[in-house]
Amino acid sequence: MHTTKILRLAFVLIAALFLASCKTDSDGDWDPMVWNAETPGIQTTNGTYEVSNEGATLTFACQNYSNPWIDGAKEDDYYIMVSTENDRRWIDSKYFHAETDGNKLVVEFYPNNEPQIRNISITVTAGDIFYTFNFKQAAAE
Repeated sequence: MHTTKILRLAFVLIAALFLASCKTDSDGDWDPMVWNAETPGIQTTNGTYEVSNEGATLTFACQNYSNPWIDGAKEDDYYIMVSTENDRRWIDSKYFHAETDGNKLVVEFYPNNEPQIRNISITVTAGDIFYTFNFKQAAAE
């Protein structure tokens, strides 16, 4: 009889621990990233930032994640790899340099002396949440 009580108590404790350890959030329930442009005068069209053919440095601040990092980028249809060293992640391409520092993303666009518009996207992440910035750099005049 004593053994039965111990088994019941053990069962109740195991069930309680199991229920307490169940996660109520599902995968993918991260809050969307909220970004503010810190560079004055940035123009957007349909969610795409317009960049002058002369180039520019644009700064964005994430309002709800403290240390996002660059996940990757595309120039037109070409994927650009991320460089890493220690905790630093950046992208150097022939069109731009992008880097995160704390909650900030800084993108330096080089002058476009070519007759084609440049379409660039940069994706940042903070784990299981992603945000993609889209840019269109004007062609040479």
